[in-house]
Amino acid sequence: MKLSERKRLDILNAARTEFIRHGFAATSMDAIAKAAATSKRTVYNHFSCKDVLFEAIVAQMLEQVFSASALPFSSTEPLREQLVSIARQEIELFEQEEVIALSRVVLAHAMHDGSFTQKVFGSLGEYETGIQAWLRAAHHAGVLRVEDPAMVSEQFIGMLKSFYFWPVIMGIPKGGKAPVKDKIIDSVVDMILFSCGYQAKN
Repeated sequence: MKLSERKRLDILNAARTEFIRHGFAATSMDAIAKAAATSKRTVYNHFSCKDVLFEAIVAQMLEQVFSASALPFSSTEPLREQLVSIARQEIELFEQEEVIALSRVVLAHAMHDGSFTQKVFGSLGEYETGIQAWLRAAHHAGVLRVEDPAMVSEQFIGMLKSFYFWPVIMGIPKGGKAPVKDKIIDSVVDMILFSCGYQAKN
């Protein structure tokens, strides 16, 4: 890794910590430079302003979210087990303290800056998540009926979030214990499979 790339990564890591600790508004470029052990000029060389730096951090998080549900479709592995594995990967991401903390910062900032929401989240529909790719492959294989993988993907992730992610974000965790988590996963997976016309082989 080149020195400039390493420095950029150091700045991103330091900024993420500062934003999580203090929130967007209370975090300054001076504090980020100090935390990254570099000059403010170097920070500005990589990121023109605090907004651009914050957007880069959110982009990192979104990339992590998209890759969390990445699982190649298999025509030989049990279909339900594959979807359960994807659900577990999503919930494991929701459980990460840094993801939870940064999500709270992002939501708080988004409530005060509508332009930020549009800039960061406005183009999400252009990207195909791991679960979308898996659903599309299952459809082409003829084992599921998925006319709109993007919509079914949103339903899948949305149900997991409503049962697990949003309660955690609001400080009222519901899914910490394994039996509860398993129940959530089983319920969501079964609803998605049923809606896509899945019939288990006896």
